[in-house]
Amino acid sequence: MHRMIALTFAATLLSTPVLAGPQSHCEAGEKTWLNAVVAKSGKIVSVCGSQAAYAGWLQYRFGKPGDAELVYPESKAGSLAAFTLRRYTRPQTTYLKLEFSNNGYTYAILEGFDGSASPRESSDLRVKRNSDGKELVNTPIKLTTPPMAVMQLEDRVVSKPFDE
Repeated sequence: MHRMIALTFAATLLSTPVLAGPQSHCEAGEKTWLNAVVAKSGKIVSVCGSQAAYAGWLQYRFGKPGDAELVYPESKAGSLAAFTLRRYTRPQTTYLKLEFSNNGYTYAILEGFDGSASPRESSDLRVKRNSDGKELVNTPIKLTTPPMAVMQLEDRVVSKPFDE
């Protein structure tokens, strides 16, 4: 009897998914360049890509855990050219913005570090309508990847001066 209970318990443990670390839309074998939880909704923002140093692909994925509502671009081929990384740096301060445009909207993930401010670090998700520049979304996100990790994309995607 005890052996049957032990086997049932072991089977239950083996069949129960184990959540190792934060949830992400990136899949096994993909590099997670950025991952964050949207503060108000609990949705996940992931920037996933290939492991290759200067070739490969990149995708933005947004939505509830396990259910990406937006995947951009749909095709991985040529996707590095679909993203722009903007960077501003001065002593004790760095601002980064990874952005792309899709169907009349510009999506941006902003990260900031300012050694003289409190708090020192900030991260936001923004969406603007291209036709009139109206900001539709500006919400904090909580990074689950190291801060400023997207800086590693600087030589992989289009780089432009910071514009805010």
